[in-house]
Amino acid sequence: ELPGYIRAHNVFHICNLKAYVARPDELPRPGPVENTDVADNYHAVDEIIKHRMRGNKYQYLVKYTGYSNAESEWINKDDIIGDIIQNYRNQQETSRNGGV
Repeated sequence: ELPGYIRAHNVFHICNLKAYVARPDELPRPGPVENTDVADNYHAVDEIIKHRMRGNKYQYLVKYTGYSNAESEWINKDDIIGDIIQNYRNQQETSRNGGV
C-alpha cells in the first residue's frame, strides 16, 4: 500500500524487473530472519462473527481480543485452535431453533 501523496502505480510488468547484481564493495545482505517465537503467531479469538465456504474449506470471520471489528479477518478452519468453532456452531444451532 503506497502513501496517498505518491502518485505512482504500485503494479508493474515482470519485463521491467532486472536481476540484482551486487557491487564488489557492497557488504553482504543478511538473510531473512525466521520468527521462532510461536506465541507471536497466535492471537486470542474474541468471537467468530460468521462463516463461509471457500473451495471445499470452511473459513471463519474472527474478531481478535483487544482489536476492533475492522481488524477482523477470514481464517481457515484448520488454523483455529480450541473449542471456539464448536461454541460458534452451538450458538448458530440455538439461534436457528428460536433460542430453545
